[in-house]
Amino acid sequence: MNVISKKFILSLFLFYSFLGYSQKVGLVLSGGGALGLAHVGVLKALEENNIPIDYITGTSAGAMIGSMYSAGISPQQMEYLFFDDKFELISNGGIETQYKYFFRKTESDASLVNLRFSNDFNVSKSLPTSLTNPISLDFEYMKQYSNISAQVDYNFDSLFVPFRCVASDINTKSQVVFGTGHLNQAVRASMTYPGYIRPIMVHGKLLFDGGLYNNFPSDIMYDEFMPDIIIGVNFTDTMVPPDQDDPISQLKTMILNRAETSIICENGILIEPKASIGVFDFGKAEEIVQEGYEATMALMDSIKDAIHLRVSDTVLLQKRMEFRKKLKPMYFEEVIVEGVTENQAKYIKSALIRKKELISLDELQKRYFRLAEDEKVKNIYPLAQYNAVTGNYVLVIRVKPEKPFNVKFGGLFSSRPINTAYLGMEYLRLNKFAFKLSANSYFGKFYGSVGGRFDIEANYRLPIKLGVYGYISRWDFFKSFATFFEDVKPSYIVENERYWGVDLQLPVSNFGKLSISYEIGLTENNYYQTEQFLASDTADATNFDAQVIGVNYKQSTLNRKIYATEGGLLHLQANYIFGKENSVPGSTSPLVSPTENINHMWYLFKGRLEQYFKLSKHIKLGGELEGVLLVADNFLDNYTATMIQAPSYYPTVESKTFFISEHASHDYIAGGMKAIFSVRPSLDLRVEGFVFQPYTEILANEFNLPAYDINNAWSARYYIGSGSLVYSSPLGPISLSANYYEARENQWSFLFNFGYLIYNKRFLKK
Repeated sequence: MNVISKKFILSLFLFYSFLGYSQKVGLVLSGGGALGLAHVGVLKALEENNIPIDYITGTSAGAMIGSMYSAGISPQQMEYLFFDDKFELISNGGIETQYKYFFRKTESDASLVNLRFSNDFNVSKSLPTSLTNPISLDFEYMKQYSNISAQVDYNFDSLFVPFRCVASDINTKSQVVFGTGHLNQAVRASMTYPGYIRPIMVHGKLLFDGGLYNNFPSDIMYDEFMPDIIIGVNFTDTMVPPDQDDPISQLKTMILNRAETSIICENGILIEPKASIGVFDFGKAEEIVQEGYEATMALMDSIKDAIHLRVSDTVLLQKRMEFRKKLKPMYFEEVIVEGVTENQAKYIKSALIRKKELISLDELQKRYFRLAEDEKVKNIYPLAQYNAVTGNYVLVIRVKPEKPFNVKFGGLFSSRPINTAYLGMEYLRLNKFAFKLSANSYFGKFYGSVGGRFDIEANYRLPIKLGVYGYISRWDFFKSFATFFEDVKPSYIVENERYWGVDLQLPVSNFGKLSISYEIGLTENNYYQTEQFLASDTADATNFDAQVIGVNYKQSTLNRKIYATEGGLLHLQANYIFGKENSVPGSTSPLVSPTENINHMWYLFKGRLEQYFKLSKHIKLGGELEGVLLVADNFLDNYTATMIQAPSYYPTVESKTFFISEHASHDYIAGGMKAIFSVRPSLDLRVEGFVFQPYTEILANEFNLPAYDINNAWSARYYIGSGSLVYSSPLGPISLSANYYEARENQWSFLFNFGYLIYNKRFLKK
């Protein structure tokens, strides 16, 4: 149908409407990224003025808002949803805290960049296809729309308001119009912004954002519904030109098709909200909605002149309630898995629904995100198909397994000589059981380590994971670095450890993980028993052949590897440690006789609690508490050896690079507070203060032998402070900090870091 014909027919309908015929109003909502939230303000203004809406067509963000209205969700309910932190979290690819599954969270490492490869090692396939993970978004749409789709028998004409949306088929370079099918699938396809959200397959077609070929679907409105008058909401003509230094603005300009709106809407009304909002700046929802509201109210007189019919609030509410009350709770009876092998499907099914089991939507959501957190699963797309015979639903999921090979690069770049490079490699295998083989290495003057681990996981009624691992590590607490004008001093303390172990891990609810482990290994520590030593001096050496039986419970919802700002951590440990000590004195030792095959045994109990609280959008408060009790049969050979092996408290990133004997004890309580001021979304100012309080301090006598200071319990106390500016870049944290340590000779330090200071799992120092 050409433009002249459309104009003639529209004019004819307008003529009949003036003679008394009831007008039909079509609302066309364009795409526009986060700016599309202005559609909510438009709907709010129209409803407040009793303007009827009989049909809706939308693209991308317009499809999102239009589908919600067509599903019987009011503008006020939309505001509640979009103004909540949950919306911003899901839009950025996050998972709500209550659905995070700590059992499948991988151990933190120092990686900054991950490159994944398939079996053919195709480099182009290793590049990321989207900026955000759409798993939460996809499930939320299925949750909200599946029973509505079933209620209207998958026909969009039977919705609260008849609806159409547009997606793009890049293979045929044409638009795809949805008027039937799964509403959540249609909307998801329409808003698949290239590079931001992964595309989905619909009926064998890979579909993207409708804005590629039709960002303002007024022609769809004419072809499908032929309303008497159109109200159009469009953003493409309000876009600023692309910025040479802003790739997102360039991508937006390339993607959005600048549809001709002036001719098609000549006899209608075009609303063009204007706001300086980033494409994905969903955090400004209130500002964007208000812009849409004000832009509509500015044209309300013209809208009322053109549209004569009114619908009262009471009638609209009654109609909405009649539509929504027919919705029934969703129960799932079966899972169909697509896109994987038969054995892979068994692993996935066992994680979701067991044979002859009927589960609610809420229970499915918990299990679904447990599967989604599995690092061996790259992506899941869900559809809920209604079974008219049983009245229940079948979950149809298309699963994309993660690429099997993963190479990690990272480390720490620092203004202090603690720079460390990191290289990690992983191989994943998803079958009836899941396998993971990993190895890594740290390279640096201060810290070096190499290690590996093999895990096998099974999805029984209670998932279990069995692991075998081994590590070799070294810490070099050097006294100084040589220049041309100073004496070369050897390392003050060098810690070496090598060990292997096995563990069995079990989940405890969504947040916790219980592990039982057995480890056997050797620590070799070389040290001087005084800080006044020369390059010609020889170091003491203490070796300890040990075995450890441990029980470990850990739960965490922290949002970052380091410099956390949200969530919490609870870590409880109980370890039985026993072994033999051999020590050889050096030139700085007061003793001259070696110690051979001395048996030692101790019990170590340790607990740590860390929690963050949001006081406002820009201010967060954190706190931590740590307690240790070590019950030992006797000390090691000397004071220095004892303090090296003793539990210690190092609460800041930099403090982990020091050996401070005053921060070690066999029984202590420590903790502190953190005030975090979010200057910008990724820029935080952190002010932190901590105190270390031993119950009985360990002191050295004139022969450098250790002894408990039992006459002065609770008398020693040491303070640590830190102020830092932290930028959480897409690669990793960049920090500038000033630090204070009461117990050190040089109490103040200033530090610049980029990257992560994270160690491999330790042997005796748990």
